[in-house]
Amino acid sequence: MRTAPSRTTEVLTGLRPLHLVIEHEAMRSAYRLTGLGHWIGEEQTTGHATIWNKATKNCPVLLMLQDSVEPTICSSTKLGIHIPSRDDFDNINNIICQNGIIWFTDGSKIGDKAGAGGQNYLLPSGHMLRRMILICTDSQAALMAIESSKVKSRLVLDCKKILNDLASCNRVILTWVPGHSGVPGNEEADRLARVGSIGYPIGPEPRLGVPYSMGVSTMKELLNKEFEKSWQEAPDNGRCSNCITAAFMVPSTGHLPILVIEYDDI
Repeated sequence: MRTAPSRTTEVLTGLRPLHLVIEHEAMRSAYRLTGLGHWIGEEQTTGHATIWNKATKNCPVLLMLQDSVEPTICSSTKLGIHIPSRDDFDNINNIICQNGIIWFTDGSKIGDKAGAGGQNYLLPSGHMLRRMILICTDSQAALMAIESSKVKSRLVLDCKKILNDLASCNRVILTWVPGHSGVPGNEEADRLARVGSIGYPIGPEPRLGVPYSMGVSTMKELLNKEFEKSWQEAPDNGRCSNCITAAFMVPSTGHLPILVIEYDDI
């Protein structure tokens, strides 16, 4: 391997060229700073800040509103969050309260579409202030995200603010219910969410902030394309270019590259 060209060794081992890796890390830093509102290089036409212009030109998704926000301390002292075990949850009657407002919520994702559904279990007549409001969901992850005092998600932060406002004049409790277990309200909310996920959205996108991981994944795809392009256009490949015709990373594992090798003229 000591006499092998560097480019060939990089392709065989899946090792990206150093200059492309550094450029990729610079793009990630610019993307993170942009999401936090700290990036000041938008108007730069020279210097290192132009890396962001290249990133957005090749990856338009980076210009979409990010879900990431500056880490924020946001307590939910007005909210009650209850996550019972499946053994403790016998039936829906255990969580129904007199003169209370019961809501079931659920979400669904089918392909690249997502939907949300809500089902009211008991809506009493009269005023809606100083009431007991119970919001039921089968997502423990959502409840734990709202319960956390440190928030890094724009969506979670908005939800906590709305729930705290609601809890300022009502008693609000968020509780977990087992999904797909025959709970009437949960089953109906799940059905409505699935109906929403198969429809076509109306209005500008994105409706929610784009996850940071989505932008990083897009930039990684750009890095792989630049890697393959640098190999295909390298002037000093010689006979290696006739042997190794393509190289790419396994998307699901990120392990060593799969190489398509032809043995013509060897």
